[in-house]
Amino acid sequence: MGTEKSGTLANTEKAESLTAKQKWVLLAAAAILLWFALQYVGLGAAVGLLLLLLILIIVLFLIAIGKSGIAAAAKSTGKRMLYLIAAMLLALVLWSVAFVASANYQSKAIWSMPQEEWQSFPEVAAWMQHCETMGNGVYMQRVDLPSDQGNTTAYLVCRNGVTNEQAGKITPNPLRLRFWVTYQAGESEPMLDVLTFCGNKDYQVFFRIRKDQSDCIFTTNESEALAGEVRSLLESRANDK
Repeated sequence: MGTEKSGTLANTEKAESLTAKQKWVLLAAAAILLWFALQYVGLGAAVGLLLLLLILIIVLFLIAIGKSGIAAAAKSTGKRMLYLIAAMLLALVLWSVAFVASANYQSKAIWSMPQEEWQSFPEVAAWMQHCETMGNGVYMQRVDLPSDQGNTTAYLVCRNGVTNEQAGKITPNPLRLRFWVTYQAGESEPMLDVLTFCGNKDYQVFFRIRKDQSDCIFTTNESEALAGEVRSLLESRANDK
């Protein structure tokens, strides 16, 4: 009986030894999976992955109880929990370092302009009327500002009959050089939003209405007069602050 027990403990220690040799590989793999889920899928995916790992640890704990007793099982489970916590911390460090390394935007802003305000800019008003004739949808016109105003890009966004009257919410994703503008669904008269972005000009803009991605129609009005009016309305807003 004593020999059998000694053999079981020896096998358990051997298994723990093998796990110890592989712990850094497993730790790195878990951290990378958590970072990937957090960065490219979302917080929900990262939480789901954590729950799956916890369930796996519980299953291994139950199996270990039958093989080596509750004391040895608790010891090995405690180590696995420490590895999981370390993987979580490492994933957060990776995410933070990557975020800082590629945080190539300095500022962003979005606001809605009332109709009586944008109608005082003839080129902007003509662009809004052009978008309105094309039907319901989200339309965007990009305007690159002069270098003396910094690395800034302005976007005119016409929302025609597909959102409510509130301005959108900007969610940047620096690692993927993009940001999302999210609106609530609803019906309204044509609304004009002005979105400004200071940073890497390779950024892409995507739109959501509630949680669903919305197709945006990009217009190609390269009129200097329109660009001049956009600069004027930005200066007017800056003076109003």
